[in-house]
Formats: sequence, structure tokens, C-alpha cells
Amino acid sequence: MCFVRIGTMIMLFPNISQTWVSPRIRLVFALMVTALMYRLLGPYLFPARGSLDEVFLLILSEFVIGLLIGTSFRFALGALTYAGAMIAYGIGLSNAQLLNPLQNAQSLLPSIFITLVGTTLIFATNLHHFLFLVIRHSYDAFPPYAFPPPGDMANFIARAASKSFEIGLQMSAPFVIGSIAFYWILGVMAKIAPQVQVFFVALPLQVILGFYLLIATLSIILSVFLGYYDEVIHYFLP
Repeated sequence: MCFVRIGTMIMLFPNISQTWVSPRIRLVFALMVTALMYRLLGPYLFPARGSLDEVFLLILSEFVIGLLIGTSFRFALGALTYAGAMIAYGIGLSNAQLLNPLQNAQSLLPSIFITLVGTTLIFATNLHHFLFLVIRHSYDAFPPYAFPPPGDMANFIARAASKSFEIGLQMSAPFVIGSIAFYWILGVMAKIAPQVQVFFVALPLQVILGFYLLIATLSIILSVFLGYYDEVIHYFLP
């Protein structure tokens, strides 16, 4: 039954859970991780009870726990997507959309860029190794047949979502503040010289300055994201 929890977590883990990864590959990877962790999880595993209702409850609880943990990782990655969208609106690239290979859908260009870099850094900094520790210690916090209280799960999801938006806004704060100041200056110039199409003339300048600001702040943005992702991982560790 541990495959249900581990498989659900694997299906939601960044990069592995993306649509461009074949479902068969994800399934095989989940089976490999389950086989690898089986010996460590031995003390927590025991035969399912005889009742069909209890077996169904065990499968459901394992699925919900895996979904709960995996969703928290997805929310952490969603902070990058939200920050990229705010950056795109701040630097005037709100209409520049391309196919996002992580979501198999159209996304804003800055959002695709920082999301790809962020997910690459997760593996480059070996944060994905903590996935095995999270799986191991999840059985300490949620042993088999222990169904999490629905109220606590709803509160956890709400807090994870709000924290994701908060971190995303923090990462994009320089662009939000810069765009407000830039448009305020353009508004003053439009009042001074109403015959000039100020916003049309200033759009290339907004894009150029936005790219310079992105280059200057990219390392800080990614450092904040990695710190937040590490915080999410250690939330499930003792």
C-alpha cells in the first residue's frame, strides 16, 4: 500500500510530474522509489485488515496523504509561476506567450524562464534528495490508517497557497514597484506633453529597463525561491 502514497507524491513532484514526462516513465520511477524505500518503511507496513471497507480506507488515506504532501511542493513551484507573471506585467511582456513545457500550455515568457531555471536549480542543489527523507518521515507523522483531519488539511492547503502567493509577490516586488514608478512618471509626462504618445514611445524603454532589472535581481529571486522550497521540505521533517 505504500506505493499509493509514494506514487501520488512522485506524480506531483516538480519536473517528474510534468505532462511531457510519459506516464509510463513516472509509473516506473514511482515503482523504483517504492522498492528502494520498502526496507526502510518495513516497520510501518503490515498486512491490510480483512474488511473491504478498511482496505478501501487505507488506500484512500494513503492517497490523500500523498496528495497533501505533493500539493505542497506544487504550491512551492507555483510561487515561481506567479512571480514570473508579475514580472511579465511589470516589464511590458504581458502579451509575450510561448508553450510552457512544464505545463503543456501557453504561459508568459518570463514565467517560463524563471520556472525552468528554478526547477533546474532544485536538482542542481540536490534538494530533490530530501524527497526520500520526506517519504520516510511522513510515516512518522501519518502512519497507515491514520486519516488526517479534514479541517487541518483544509487549513494547511489554504496556508500553503497564501504562502506561495506571498513568496511570489516578494520575488516580483522590485518589478511591481518599478512598474508603478515608471507609469507614474509616464503619467506626469503625458500631462506635460499631451500631444506626444508617451506610452507608445516609452514601451521599448520599459522592456529594456525591465530586462536589466531582471538580470540584476535574478540571483536574488532564485535564492529566495530555493530558501522557500527548502522551508517547505523541512516542514515535513523532524
